Amino acid sequence: MRDPAGRIYVAYTKPARNFSQVFVQVSEDQGKTWRDLAHVSPPTGDATTPMLAIDSQQNLHVFWTQYVQNVRQIFYAPIEKGKALPPQALTSGPAYNGFPSAAFDSKDRLHLVWYGLDEGVYQIWYRRKDKDDWSAPIKLSMGFPDSVNPTVATDAEDNVHVAWYQFDSSRGVYQIFYRRYSAQADRWEQQRSLGRTETNALSPSLAVDASGRVHLVWEQQDEKNRFQIAYSSLTEREIAQVVWLTSGDVHATDPSIALDLQGRIYVFYAKGDGQIYLRRFDGVAWKPEERLTSQGHNEYPSARWSFYHNPLLGINAKIDYIWTEELTDGKSQTRYGAIAIP
Repeated sequence: MRDPAGRIYVAYTKPARNFSQVFVQVSEDQGKTWRDLAHVSPPTGDATTPMLAIDSQQNLHVFWTQYVQNVRQIFYAPIEKGKALPPQALTSGPAYNGFPSAAFDSKDRLHLVWYGLDEGVYQIWYRRKDKDDWSAPIKLSMGFPDSVNPTVATDAEDNVHVAWYQFDSSRGVYQIFYRRYSAQADRWEQQRSLGRTETNALSPSLAVDASGRVHLVWEQQDEKNRFQIAYSSLTEREIAQVVWLTSGDVHATDPSIALDLQGRIYVFYAKGDGQIYLRRFDGVAWKPEERLTSQGHNEYPSARWSFYHNPLLGINAKIDYIWTEELTDGKSQTRYGAIAIP
C-alpha cells in the first residue's frame, strides 16, 4: 500500500517468540530502505497470510490468519497514526477460517472476504465494517464441495466484486467463480462461472477499471497439464474470451493483477524456473513477457492495487510489487520492486 506522501507499506511474516508473526514495515524513500512500523499479531500461535488495506485518512488495516487453540481464525488490527491498536478475532469456533482479502469503498466501508468450513465444506464468507461495527457473516458461495482463496475489489459505484475457485464435481476439477454485490439494488447477485473447462483453474486475482469492467487473471492447466496464466474480463452482461498470457514447458503460477489510471493492465506471476515475470497490456495489445528477477528462487508476487485510496500520480506513479525469495539456508525474505507508469 501507499499513502499520498509516497510512503510504502508492506505486511509480512517472520519468526518471533517461537511463532510466525505478522509485521508491517514502511519505506519513506521509495523502497530503498525499510523500518518496522508495527508487530500486529499476538504471540499466541503461528500467523500467516497477512494483507493490508488503507482508508481515506491513511490509517492502515491489517488482516491475517492465526492459530487459536489449534484452529485457524481471521484476525484484524488497525494502525492509526503509526500505532497498532489491539488485534481482534473476526471469526471463532471449532472450524477453520483463513485467507482474508479486503477492500475499501468510497464511503470508507471495509469489505472483507475469506474462506471457512461450513458443515465440513469450505465456503466463501463476507463481512462489512461500517465505522466501528462489523456486519454478521454472510455465505457467498453456493454448491458442494469446496470454495477457497477469495479475492475482493470495489468499483466507482461502490459495487463489490468477489472471485474464488470452487470444485466442480461434475468434471472433477476446480473452476473460477465470481459474485457481485450491487450497491444500487443493495443485494448480492447470483454467482457466475467464468466458463466451465476440463482442467483445474486456481488462484484468481482481480481489479476493476473506471468503467466498472472487472479484469481477472488466474492459473489454469493447459492440454499437457502444465499451469499457465489466463486472463479475461467481464461486465454485468458478458464475459470476454480467455487470453492465455503464458505457454510452454514451464509452469506459470500465482498471478497478481494491477491497473493504472489509464486502464493499462499489469500481470505479475512466478514460473517454474524460480523467477518473477510480467505481462502488460498497453490499451492496444499485450506486450512480450518481461523477466523481473534474475537469480535465486522467487515466488508469490503481489501487486499494489485498490480502486480507492491508491495514489498513482506524481511520486506515487508506480506499480509496486513484492515477492518472496527463498534463500540457500532454507530461510526466505520479502523483496520489493516497482514498475514506472508511462
